[in-house]
Amino acid sequence: MAFDAYFLSGVLEELRTQALGARVEKIHQPTRDTIILLLRCSAGRQRLLIAANPTAPRLHLTGANPENPDQPPMFCMLLRKHLSGGRLVSIQQPPMERLVRLTFQCTGELGDQVERVLVAELMGRTTNIYLLDEAGRILDCLRRVGLDDSAKRQALPGLYYQDPEPVEKRCPQGLTQADALALLEAPGADRLADRLLDTFGGLSPLVCREAALACLGVPGGGPGLPGGPRRAAGGSGPGRRRPGSGNLLRKASAPGAALPPDRARRPQGLRLCTHIPIRAGLRL
Repeated sequence: MAFDAYFLSGVLEELRTQALGARVEKIHQPTRDTIILLLRCSAGRQRLLIAANPTAPRLHLTGANPENPDQPPMFCMLLRKHLSGGRLVSIQQPPMERLVRLTFQCTGELGDQVERVLVAELMGRTTNIYLLDEAGRILDCLRRVGLDDSAKRQALPGLYYQDPEPVEKRCPQGLTQADALALLEAPGADRLADRLLDTFGGLSPLVCREAALACLGVPGGGPGLPGGPRRAAGGSGPGRRRPGSGNLLRKASAPGAALPPDRARRPQGLRLCTHIPIRAGLRL
């Protein structure tokens, strides 16, 4: 499934519950794009995996213990120098961004307490991992980006870290029933899933399709989606959806058209799907 910002927020809630306040025991870099932090938590040891693979970026706790190279890469050595023995004191995510800030309280070279921030940008081809000092200056990063690579945003040691450009979309977590009604009545894409994707930030196309199907009362998702009924080879049996049944906006806007009684409260269903966590509100 897509590792979008909404799913990431749920992963970080789990991480805060299990790993906030943990100490960094070991740091490994089994592959070029993967960092694993071995954390000593109150309930035992946990492994935090940060994968900066542009095709499948992710961050989560894992039970896997991959084999590590005999000679650790330079970035891994730098992380060990600054983060070993540090305590994880803060886990932050900008609203609806695939970006995580892990703040560690560490001991400096002179024995003083210093702050180090590990920033994971899980944004497709620009995915990267940064290590920052307390002033926000880049100590180093997994992928260095020079002026020849990007004229807007460089990533080099010694430069100040710059946040990515914010997403100019609404946050679905503050959606009310009145907002949902306005969304359905406003001009825009005909398909509900497309309108959700155009309006709200942090949601993948898969989540928007599932939310639209939930608003339409389709149990377990739709054909071709996880948990949904399979499309029959022919005919109109129970395994086959009627053509156009996923197009709520077009049917509602047709002259003289009215929604069936069992679908009269769909805007409220949309509000519920965007308010509660994905695990409880959407089938993924």
